[in-house]
Amino acid sequence: MSEKHTPLEEFEFRQAAKIRTPEEKRGKPTPQKKRLFLPILMIFLLAGTLSAAGFLYHQLLLEKKRTAELSNELTASRTEKTTAENNLKEIQQKLNKMTARLSTSSKGKGELLASLDRLKQDIDKKNQEISALKGNLRKFENRINKTEKLRKAVEKKLAKEQKTSQEIKAQLEAAQAGIRGYQDKALKLQRTIQTLQSNMNQEGNASRKLVSDMLEAQNEVASLRKEKKEMEKKIDLMKHEIASLKRVDPGDQVPFSDMVTPAKPIVHPAAVMEKKGVFKKVKGFILVNAYIDETGFVQNAFYLESHLRKDEKNGAAISQALKTVMRWRFSPALYNGKTPVKIWQPVAIPIQP
Repeated sequence: MSEKHTPLEEFEFRQAAKIRTPEEKRGKPTPQKKRLFLPILMIFLLAGTLSAAGFLYHQLLLEKKRTAELSNELTASRTEKTTAENNLKEIQQKLNKMTARLSTSSKGKGELLASLDRLKQDIDKKNQEISALKGNLRKFENRINKTEKLRKAVEKKLAKEQKTSQEIKAQLEAAQAGIRGYQDKALKLQRTIQTLQSNMNQEGNASRKLVSDMLEAQNEVASLRKEKKEMEKKIDLMKHEIASLKRVDPGDQVPFSDMVTPAKPIVHPAAVMEKKGVFKKVKGFILVNAYIDETGFVQNAFYLESHLRKDEKNGAAISQALKTVMRWRFSPALYNGKTPVKIWQPVAIPIQP
């Protein structure tokens, strides 16, 4: 036989069975369905950084190989120089011997003088060859010095990229550990909520206590969601740091950050309302988000919030503010203080009666 309840108990039993989580009410996916998105995104970012480090390491190997080839050429040039100097010494010795013979005997003087002239010509040629070899040697040394500087620069950049990659990897691991902890807490609280709902369905007489426990659990879930949002903000900051390593060209769209100098209004008329009806005392400003290109023109805008009196109807004021901001002109936003870029930027439009 089924247990009979009083009308009050039946009402409490039905109300307990209808309690749903905020995610179920909004029809949005629960945290379990989203727990893999952020770790996968961070893994892709880390893979891109490691690829850049691998490319720099490959460039370093090529520069080392080129340095070795130049060193071999320099060694060969030095060997040729040494050989030419030795030949010059031998010719000088022969010249000295002939000069001695010429001083002791006048016989064959003409022949010796001719030989002496030939030896002097040979010496001049050898000196020219030595000068050319010295010039080539200096060129090779300059090329080696330039290559060595380039190699050091590549090594320094590679070390910096490796350090950045390690820092990002450590931050990613910490973020993943934090997300896993939040997900575990959320799962435990979800199980607690499910258990409480089951107990409420089975024990209608204890519905008030179970509802109180469920509200406490939901408050804990809200606190965890807040912590999760803070973690997502940290991950967004990491994404901005990674984006700052990339090259930004004029006209590129960039997110609003500390690297961007905001666009400054040059032509900024106020939104004027007609002095009649409910708008005759309207005064304040409307905050909009404006899309400003690299030349300072507003391409698009949408409403953010109103700073008018709460008792005023401001639908027409919002429309007038959106029309007015399209006529504003700005100095372009600058990335890193020098590159004009496109940007979404909050703008306050004054409202005048």
